[in-house]
Amino acid sequence: MTVLITGGTGLVGTRLLRRLVDAGVECRAIVRPGKELPAGVTPVEGDLLDPATLPKASTASPRSSTSPQSCAPPTPL
Repeated sequence: MTVLITGGTGLVGTRLLRRLVDAGVECRAIVRPGKELPAGVTPVEGDLLDPATLPKASTASPRSSTSPQSCAPPTPL
């Protein structure tokens, strides 16, 4: 399963991504240029304030979530 996380460079998102990667979950995260993600996370350049950048991120991931809602374990759709 692949998950897409927004807010992956923030306080909660960074910790969440590390835990997901450690658990063997394939992770992608939307990032703005110049931001870094934890090791093992695939960056998808975009910005939530620029809707034109989002289709690239959302079509590549079968499951997506924002970091505040991602504290629960991933479940199949």
